[in-house]
Amino acid sequence: MKIRVNKEFPYPVLRSNSDDYVNSSFEADVSGRVIGYECELHLKAALSDEGIQKLINERKAALTYHIECSQTGYRKIHLAESFDERHCISLKSLRGNVEVNTFIVATEDIPVYRNKNLNEDYAGEVKNICKGFILAQGSEFDLNIPRKFTDFKEQNNPFVSVVPVHDDALKTMKVDLDKPKIVIMVPEKVSINYGVAQQTHQMRTVLYSMFVVPALYQGLLRLKRTNDVDLGTMEDQLWVQSLEDLLKTNFKKTVDDIRETSEEDLYELAQQLMDSPLPEASNYLVSRGDEE
Repeated sequence: MKIRVNKEFPYPVLRSNSDDYVNSSFEADVSGRVIGYECELHLKAALSDEGIQKLINERKAALTYHIECSQTGYRKIHLAESFDERHCISLKSLRGNVEVNTFIVATEDIPVYRNKNLNEDYAGEVKNICKGFILAQGSEFDLNIPRKFTDFKEQNNPFVSVVPVHDDALKTMKVDLDKPKIVIMVPEKVSINYGVAQQTHQMRTVLYSMFVVPALYQGLLRLKRTNDVDLGTMEDQLWVQSLEDLLKTNFKKTVDDIRETSEEDLYELAQQLMDSPLPEASNYLVSRGDEE
């Protein structure tokens, strides 16, 4: 949403290119970074006007951020609770350029608005400020979110494959890391059950916790223990390319970082690569138990 800097309002608005107010200012600063499967926005603002601050304190006005991504169609109004806070948005909702506009907006009708810092033309007061009116306008920020998005949580995961093993004696899961994909080998009946269960969206977090997280952990251990020479021969494998891309883009980690990470911490990272499915999985299992 582009706001013209010379847009005219029929009432006073505190902004940098207007003389509606004297001895007052409203400034904002917005930055963003990718953490895991989320974009964390750092939203900061500074207001120097007692009259508008009083409205915010009385819940008659609110610091507001308009966040929009034209590529994905994402559009949201975020009402901030403070002048310095962090707000997370799923990376599925953002791609490429993200526009963030900052305002202070009236949250209810104000029949008579008084402020000693108003330009003398207003004689200290304005009548009929309506709910939704912009009281202050900050700068517009354009954030660049990576367009390439690697998601290991896709239903038809192109990097991990669950395959049946036709062996009645097999009761365990095995992981093969020497194929283009990470191959999870399970008993035939388990493979059938897996295919049925993944059709239910809520069950996927359970499947991730049971099958995919341990397999990714094995992949991370392989990267940790592989030297540069052997790694060069592995990088033709799709799962290695995808894992390196996800680590770099979403977690700001390289293979060297993995080598320096303890095996205990690697298991935690394997869970984070799947967007930490354990809490949601446990909640779903409990809810299923309650239904029965």
